[in-house]
Amino acid sequence: MNMTTEPFEMDNPFTKEQVEDFNRYTHFPSDINREFNEQTNAHEEKVRVELARHGVTEFSPRLKTALWYYRKAVYEYYLDRAHSRNIAPPWSVVGSSNYPTHRLPRARKIDEKASERLDTAKQYVDRAVGEAISGKLETKIIEKWGEVAKKTTKIQFGKLYAEDMHKQHDGEDTRFAQEVRGGFWDHAYRSQGRALWAKLKELE
Repeated sequence: MNMTTEPFEMDNPFTKEQVEDFNRYTHFPSDINREFNEQTNAHEEKVRVELARHGVTEFSPRLKTALWYYRKAVYEYYLDRAHSRNIAPPWSVVGSSNYPTHRLPRARKIDEKASERLDTAKQYVDRAVGEAISGKLETKIIEKWGEVAKKTTKIQFGKLYAEDMHKQHDGEDTRFAQEVRGGFWDHAYRSQGRALWAKLKELE
């Protein structure tokens, strides 16, 4: 990662010339600075929410790097879209007589690589989030079951957990819900409950 500030590290990274270049061959101009801000901010907020669900309040170095590469990929996606459109402008803009059919494969290849790079960056962020929350219980689970675990044995907790699963499926008319209420899944739920009890005990 460079020590100098890259355009995509800031909001509104595109210059006036880059915006004009992106909109040169379209009947529907876009404010790509606004789109960039909305897309990157929404993705970062999604990451924050997921971390918060598991009680994590800070971004790990790996996650910060992943988000940096995500912003870079979004930025380059817009630049590459402009490049591919300049190579092969849409038929609806230039007309059939000026439509550069022979350039289409090259333009499509640029678009495909840009999309692949963006998908890879998203996957990188997802893996970093997964590492950050690995082994951590969701806050709402701790709030619901933490005190119960303190007052029960592992066996008692497992039974209560299975009973709670029954209640969650009350009123449902699916085959699975009927099996749950009938006790078909109790062994699995009690096992899950005992495993949850052990994790909650580690937090005491």
